[in-house]
Amino acid sequence: MWWLAPIYSVGGVGFRDLSGLASQLQGTSINRSDRLISYSGSGSAQVKTADDPAMLRGDSLDLVIVDEAAHTPRLAEIWIDVIRPALADRKGKAIFISTPNGRNYFWQLYQNGLDTAQPDWASFTYSTYDNPHIEDSEVDAMRATMPDAKFRQEILAEFVDGESVFRNINELATATPQADPIEGHTYTAGIDWGRSHDYTVICIYDVTLGCVAFYDRFSGIEFSQQLERVKTVIERFKPSTTTVELNSIGTPLFEQMQKMKLPTKLAGFTMTNIGKSELVDGLSLALEQRTIKLLNDGVMKAELLAYEAEKTKSGLTRYTAPAGAHDDVVIALMLAYGPNSSTGPLRKKRRTSWARM
Repeated sequence: MWWLAPIYSVGGVGFRDLSGLASQLQGTSINRSDRLISYSGSGSAQVKTADDPAMLRGDSLDLVIVDEAAHTPRLAEIWIDVIRPALADRKGKAIFISTPNGRNYFWQLYQNGLDTAQPDWASFTYSTYDNPHIEDSEVDAMRATMPDAKFRQEILAEFVDGESVFRNINELATATPQADPIEGHTYTAGIDWGRSHDYTVICIYDVTLGCVAFYDRFSGIEFSQQLERVKTVIERFKPSTTTVELNSIGTPLFEQMQKMKLPTKLAGFTMTNIGKSELVDGLSLALEQRTIKLLNDGVMKAELLAYEAEKTKSGLTRYTAPAGAHDDVVIALMLAYGPNSSTGPLRKKRRTSWARM
């Protein structure tokens, strides 16, 4: 028997559960380095990683469980070329378990169980509401804080068609640009630094009105000039907090900003995949719930509409602009909104990816 996982760490969860059950049986040996469980007879169970189909060839199997199947790269190849033939001589069984991930190959396998012409297949769906160990109130709380598409996919286990990362862009592009701050309003700022091939953007968010107030976007100038241009905007709006991306060139520029005695609290943000996902979720939720207004600006709208989500080979989601396009305004906006806004996601989550100075 095999338990297949898309990446090594996910396989560790399966091995923990399998070894916990196996330890209750007499005559069982557990090899943790190989993630192999040998039973008193001739049977065995092993947890494997499905990242290289060639390494899965050779065995005859009674049962294969594919964990997080919708997030397993090359699932079609693994099933058709490797697993299905390995089950044939023993008339073995396969179980594919996963949260959905759009209408990919896992969705196609799920359709087999709904097809009365394929009696060898069966399909089942259970949402988090069906979990007896989680109270409905907790699920309701997740519904209130997650984008609808993500809640339907991750919590209700629905197959959701691929959609833009951000929604309602044109509908919410109604904010009036503010050349100067409005007296009594609170502002926050986000900065994404650019090199010669992309842009530096400083975005100002009006927390009081819940809207984008202003942004400046420029490229092709020396870093000293960029700092002066950023300084001018900060001195004008005096944001309560300015969050600066630290990746690559960001750290030395952030250090220069610290020496400028700006009228703002500076926060550095390292754009890890987890941190970026939290920022995307926060802005996506605000747009979905219509609690934020954008500028009716062609560049801002185009970047938000084009922003993409793609799955990496490890099964993680990577957010980025399409090839050849820019996302500098998107990043600056997310930094202005996410870590600082009273409704931003990082007020409710652990702040492992940013540090105030």
